[in-house]
Amino acid sequence: MKIYHTVIAKTERGLSGGETCMIALVKYLVKKKYKNVIFTTSIGKEIYENSGLREDGQYIKYHAIDFSDTDTKRHIFFSWILSLIRAIKSLHKINFSNDDIMICHSDFFPDFITAHLCKKKNSKIKIYYWYHMLAPRLFYGYEGEFTKKFQFPKLNVIFYKINQWLSKFFIDKGDAIITVNKYYQRILNKIFPNNRIYCLKHFGGSRSVSSLKSKKEYDIIWVGRFHPQKGIFQFVDIVSRITRKLKNVKVVVIGDGDEGIKKKFFSEVKKKRLDGNIVYIGSVVETEKYLNYLRGSKIFLMTSIYEGFGLVNLDAMSQSLPVVAYDLPVYESIKKGMITVPILRNDMFSQKVLELLENNKYYEEQSNKSYLQSLKFSWDKMGSEMLSLINS
Repeated sequence: MKIYHTVIAKTERGLSGGETCMIALVKYLVKKKYKNVIFTTSIGKEIYENSGLREDGQYIKYHAIDFSDTDTKRHIFFSWILSLIRAIKSLHKINFSNDDIMICHSDFFPDFITAHLCKKKNSKIKIYYWYHMLAPRLFYGYEGEFTKKFQFPKLNVIFYKINQWLSKFFIDKGDAIITVNKYYQRILNKIFPNNRIYCLKHFGGSRSVSSLKSKKEYDIIWVGRFHPQKGIFQFVDIVSRITRKLKNVKVVVIGDGDEGIKKKFFSEVKKKRLDGNIVYIGSVVETEKYLNYLRGSKIFLMTSIYEGFGLVNLDAMSQSLPVVAYDLPVYESIKKGMITVPILRNDMFSQKVLELLENNKYYEEQSNKSYLQSLKFSWDKMGSEMLSLINS
């Protein structure tokens, strides 16, 4: 039996939460002596090998289609069409055995169409379609799905919604669908009534370390992409409220993304005179460096107004940081280790952060709570859960 991992939509550098999950899963399967074939682009191969998935010819092999830096300069839609065409043309090079497994790691059309065509080549293979995040409703978008704020549909949301709508026509009744939280499972049960929907119970998790006594350089840390769903401007407002009482609070920001949002972020920081409080680091790819920033901070702020699971929450919790976040339904499985406030209630949010900074006993209680909750999750536990599902 070989396990194929389909990631044809990989046309950009950097790693998403879904790809982090795929890398962790392959590493686990290799430890268990399973053969893995990663069906991706040449860019994907480069990124995944740099992340530890080195081709060894035995447990890790790549079926990579050409995708150059010139191709990445195209609009994402045309990039994906190009990668899909090349993937289809390369299918004749793959010979599937009846007991082979395919895991489709994204719900974007290059991946689910490629997976579907692989099954057309051999109807005996089993396919698992992975839904890491569901598209928001068209007339609400990322900013309005949970805030209930109506907005005119945006192109990126329309594109995402069309992708997930199209996937319904390519997923066969016998295929399983995997998701990462109970909230999504309930929605997917309605969308795919004839498929088995499996919600992973132990999704995610960095190596847990109690950092309560570590030297803390920063009071607050924020990590995320510069994207409308991440609530970066809510974060600025919350920090501004905190500085009214604690003027010298130190904050570190890790992340990158949309240049327009980033430019506006720096403008807001300057306007609210937070230049002396907020340190911007940019993107941090190295895992240990990223975890060191978490350990060197006291409190993790999660200001997302739309999420698929909240892997970064779990990363922070694993390093024993109290996590303060808006109360989103996708946090159902990790919520017991977090402090949540009603969405957009920045007055309550900032008050919770101040309470943690000013009350040592409360801080220690929440730090221990985060750490203990994180122990329930690990990539190895998730790998074991996936393996049981595959073998059932």
